[in-house]
Amino acid sequence: MAEMSVASIQEHFGELTDPRRREPTYPLMDMVVMTVCAVICGADDFVAIAKFARSKQEWFGKFLDLSHGIPSHDRFNAVIGMLKPAEFEKCLLSWITSLHENTDGQVIANDGKQVHTPTDEGGRSCGRGS
Repeated sequence: MAEMSVASIQEHFGELTDPRRREPTYPLMDMVVMTVCAVICGADDFVAIAKFARSKQEWFGKFLDLSHGIPSHDRFNAVIGMLKPAEFEKCLLSWITSLHENTDGQVIANDGKQVHTPTDEGGRSCGRGS
């Protein structure tokens, strides 16, 4: 059996350069983990990311340093906005690749819905409007 690659967000994003000059209040990795989780769950702006993180604070607190609480949407915007896009992309692609390898290419539905092929057993289209 092939060895599984590490699919930890923290492992794959560990090489991100923290763009902040002063001692940060919120660890960069914690902000990245909260942001990635929020976006996967449908957050599409920094207000939604902060709201998601606050709603999952107890869960995040099990493995992140939340001694200063959850960052505000403005703080998420400022810090995530300062990251080098190419560096972030490299980390993201590395993480997604490890997920793909660990699941043997199978799609993981995170919305509770079953994944369908273009047509179901009856030959009907499963596309929009059907």
